[in-house]
Amino acid sequence: MTEAQIGRLAQCSSRLIEQMPQLEPKLIQNKKKISRYVFIILFVSLHEKSVRELLDVMQLPYGSPQRLLEFRKYSAIYGRFDAKRKPDKPLTLHEVSVNEAAAQLCLRQPALLTRRDELFPLARQVNSDAFMIWIE
Repeated sequence: MTEAQIGRLAQCSSRLIEQMPQLEPKLIQNKKKISRYVFIILFVSLHEKSVRELLDVMQLPYGSPQRLLEFRKYSAIYGRFDAKRKPDKPLTLHEVSVNEAAAQLCLRQPALLTRRDELFPLARQVNSDAFMIWIE
């Protein structure tokens, strides 16, 4: 992607974030009440390191050179390690731009890193808004 395209995604994400309330991180996404406590114990013990890493990423200072790189890594929607897609297949421009939109949103609202179910439609909306301007 070009710097102009990334800048446009950043502008569109800023506009969208301005309209949203401030969100809190959502680290447990299990909806079953019965197994919630078991899940919490397993979640904490098995994923303590990854949760700590995610919280550390969310706390990176705004001037940090690692901030954008880490936010891109943790906010990726397409091409993640757990995807069914073959790792050698390159991402399309649409997929790359949705990933960048997700990163730009998370830079402005870090709690979205823990809210993937909300992040994906927002990233698609930002991408769509930015794309409409690119074709005009």
